[in-house]
Amino acid sequence: MDASCVSAGRVVNRRRQFGPMIVSRWPILWTRLHLLPLWPMIDPINTQTCALEACIDAPSGPLRVISVHLAHVGVGERLAQISHLKQVLGAGGPWSGVDDEPLRNWTEGLPQPPCPAEMLWLGDFNLEPGSAEHRAILGEVPYHPGARYQGAMVDAVAALGVRVHSHEKVIAGKVRLRQLDHAFVDASYVPQLRRAWVDAGCVASDHLPLWLEIDL
Repeated sequence: MDASCVSAGRVVNRRRQFGPMIVSRWPILWTRLHLLPLWPMIDPINTQTCALEACIDAPSGPLRVISVHLAHVGVGERLAQISHLKQVLGAGGPWSGVDDEPLRNWTEGLPQPPCPAEMLWLGDFNLEPGSAEHRAILGEVPYHPGARYQGAMVDAVAALGVRVHSHEKVIAGKVRLRQLDHAFVDASYVPQLRRAWVDAGCVASDHLPLWLEIDL
């Protein structure tokens, strides 16, 4: 985003650049970027957000990770982004229409890369536990404590029984501690969760880093 302006005859450089990133110690098999719905605003400023998807060649098998950044203003916009993300992520892997490959040979004879149905959604969701957006990701909470549904997402921090805050905001003169950053994992990963914590010593952003340890 370039918000530069001309002041007193000179350009004041106000370039801003941010976005999702996935860093892995293991090879990344493939990636793709999903632009999320943007609701144009008159004020305050709104920006295009996205989700970065990657399939990592982890020791236990292919690991599908989504780095997410949802809108920072409106609940409705975040709900639309979650709905869109569920739709595109459920549409299959990065390749499609490969039946004519013997003719075109774009894949050079290689098989389609793996794309497991199980996923990890990680990042700045700009939503709090128990919110409408939080419920939209998790779906209906099972009545039986500890029940896990196939294909369902689980809040990893809540599953570990801990409470953290990743954001501090002064509202009406009082400091409010909020958890806006999350790790949502496929229900099948719950037995592999080990611990979650926030790095309060890192001040690179107004959001504190959320760490999740999981056995793979």
